[in-house]
Amino acid sequence: MFLIRDVYFQRIDRINSPRKSLESQGITVLSRKHNNNINIFNLYHPPNNQKLDLDALEGLFTNATVLLGDLNAKHTAWGCALENNRGQDLENLSNDKAFLFLNNGTHTYRSHSYNTTDALDLTISSPDLFPYCSWKVVDYVGSDHYPILIELDYDIKTYGNNNIYWNFKKANWTLFEKNLNEQLQKNPITENLENEWFVFKHSIFTAAEGAVPRGKHKKTRPAFTNDSQDLQKLLAKREHLLQSHNLNDNTDARIELNKINAEIKREYCSIKQSNWQDLCKSLDYKTPNTRLWRLAKKLDKNTTTGGKYKFYHWYQWNFHCK
Repeated sequence: MFLIRDVYFQRIDRINSPRKSLESQGITVLSRKHNNNINIFNLYHPPNNQKLDLDALEGLFTNATVLLGDLNAKHTAWGCALENNRGQDLENLSNDKAFLFLNNGTHTYRSHSYNTTDALDLTISSPDLFPYCSWKVVDYVGSDHYPILIELDYDIKTYGNNNIYWNFKKANWTLFEKNLNEQLQKNPITENLENEWFVFKHSIFTAAEGAVPRGKHKKTRPAFTNDSQDLQKLLAKREHLLQSHNLNDNTDARIELNKINAEIKREYCSIKQSNWQDLCKSLDYKTPNTRLWRLAKKLDKNTTTGGKYKFYHWYQWNFHCK
């Protein structure tokens, strides 16, 4: 997951791997300074018998680049107890390109079935960014892969997004019409369609600047599920169990750990359900259509079919049945 706020970035095309096993997502954080962009790639390779596609990977090892993901590559250099061919190939490629691993040996994966841990989630940085990077594993909720917090304390002048919007509710439409007519009269019509389209857009924005006030969106801090006190107690209980018992030799402790993990998952689902109900309660027939459409778009983009199905029937019941 990439958290990019108030900066411009562009997606990078997926790498072309003939073996089809290597998956990638990439972005470039755009800088106003020449040759100061930062590339971030998220990679995944399933745990099969195929070797790493080194030819495809090699093209990603460029300046100002961070590579992260689960390649199912094992090596003692980043905390694994054993090594495999994929890990040795990745270690050799990183050394050849002078890239450095941010991993500090902390395991990032726990198998609930076999009660084993390993360091599978890797973060590799180019040497120019490495001194500015920090890396740590944080508390997890249910998943067998732990979340990893990667911070890059690097000064980059990006194309900022000021989140300025037009406040049409306070617009002076009479003044806007007057300004627009004046702008259009200044530019006689020609047969150059592209130029006319540019002039038309410029005239609209110029007229709006004096008649439609502008402002900034309020920045709100999202509510994170992990902030729940009940969930924090369960996480602390599980951490204490992991620290105080050797689970490999203690069957009762393993059973207790499985119970706590199940309780954490139930609590997590309960919190999400409660948040969903609170959201639905905050909406009624007086809710502006713009807010409803924004919510519908987010659901269409970010949720499963089940979430969209529930929202559709809630909407039908609260709006069409009245």
